Amino acid sequence: MNKNIKYPSAKSHRFLHAAPQFRPIRRGARRKGIEREYTSKDGLKKLTIYLFYELDIADQDLLLCLIGMLLPEEKGKIVNGESKKESSIKLRDDLELKGSVLSMNALKAETTGYELLTELNKGTGKANYLWLEKALRRLALVQFEFNNNGAVSFFKLLSVSFLKNDKNVLEKIEYCINPYSASAVLGDSNGYVLQHRGERSQLKKEEARALHSVLCGLVDMGAECVFNVDMLADKVYSRYDEEITADTLRRRRKNIISACSEINLLSYWLCSVIGSGVNAALKIKRKRRKDKKLSRL
Repeated sequence: MNKNIKYPSAKSHRFLHAAPQFRPIRRGARRKGIEREYTSKDGLKKLTIYLFYELDIADQDLLLCLIGMLLPEEKGKIVNGESKKESSIKLRDDLELKGSVLSMNALKAETTGYELLTELNKGTGKANYLWLEKALRRLALVQFEFNNNGAVSFFKLLSVSFLKNDKNVLEKIEYCINPYSASAVLGDSNGYVLQHRGERSQLKKEEARALHSVLCGLVDMGAECVFNVDMLADKVYSRYDEEITADTLRRRRKNIISACSEINLLSYWLCSVIGSGVNAALKIKRKRRKDKKLSRL
């Protein structure tokens, strides 16, 4: 586990979390200009996602880190139409809020490039600062159209501003998360998906971290569930209107089963495989946490 983690818990908006946004991506295979739609089972909610750049699992790591930083009250600050601070107004304007979301609170925080890279257990060399800058831009370019039971809103995933030092390296960073994501952190009545970043940091493979995120949204603490492996693979790889070969399907199935074995080593998870081939399923049990540090959650 990364011992540098100061912000172990990230609360995500349930519906936004479930939408296909992140996937394991091979080096050099990141696509541009992607539009995806995600609709709730009852048809009352529909999210259209506009990705300028495809997002990988390292980008998801960064987003969860940014969301985790908003949880402590001394770190995360509410931003709304009443805000007077110039930087807060600019960050909120950059979210490009339209529709019913305009009346909701957003959340902002300040950090540094060093703090983020340390929190993510990355080195602080020039290459990692460059990755961080590009990843922040990728996240800030994501746009949503959210039809929430007839109330349509437009907004960006987050907004960001930063200052560089004389060596052209990121120093001070300010960011603001969209109001729907902020509502999960602030604890509204719709609940949230809780992800423990300490657990996630123990998972080495991208597929394992992606599957952990998917399962956090599907399995409540204290619950036990069974899921088809191919269904989970479609979620992990954000499969969307694409035909895949039988070889790809088998490879993904194998990767999910391997990821299951990795998650099974975590203290609060029990994961096992039932069946094989197209009928393969994962039996997942998520233990309740007794950790006093998480009692406020």
